[in-house]
Amino acid sequence: MEDPPGQTGQRHGSAGRRPLRHVRPAVRAAAGRHGEATERAEIQEADGLWARFGENHEYRFSLYVPPDFPIVDTRLVLGQWKQVCEDCSKDRSPIIAQRFRRGVFFVTIETPKGRTTIFQHRQSILGQWLDLRYHIRFAWSDGSVTVWLNGARVAEYQGPLGYPDDLPEVYFRFGLYRDRLSQPMTIYFDDYRKERVGE
Repeated sequence: MEDPPGQTGQRHGSAGRRPLRHVRPAVRAAAGRHGEATERAEIQEADGLWARFGENHEYRFSLYVPPDFPIVDTRLVLGQWKQVCEDCSKDRSPIIAQRFRRGVFFVTIETPKGRTTIFQHRQSILGQWLDLRYHIRFAWSDGSVTVWLNGARVAEYQGPLGYPDDLPEVYFRFGLYRDRLSQPMTIYFDDYRKERVGE
């Protein structure tokens, strides 16, 4: 467990901080939904903590991407909410994902109609902590996502949020999920919290 370089003691809760990194990128390699080579270093919430459709949940955590983080034009997911599959051969994208590509941090939702970007950061996020908060309700027709960044509301979506032919449960993962690359990557997460909330 360690702080980012130059960030020692600058965040509360540092005793629980740990970097997620690719030391040997070929480890945990797999094939993506279109046969492309992928790799991941992620932490996933335990089975008993998964969100069910119709419930409201809040997720809070902080994210730090170091100043020397590689800027690449390839898929990189830093956090994802994935619906439990009924037919896993469909290998669907996460319902909600926070992504980083070409130096841009953005959040997408995926529905049967396709992918939509609901937030895109206008500035570089390198070398600074981001405090993220997501209020999410997964539902076939009346789903919702609200995103706060550093205390400011930056995105809101209402509408279908999930695949009707998959199971009504969603698990959360955060870390590094990317197409196969030779460069190592390191990011930091801190103060992860989740709770079920009212409407």
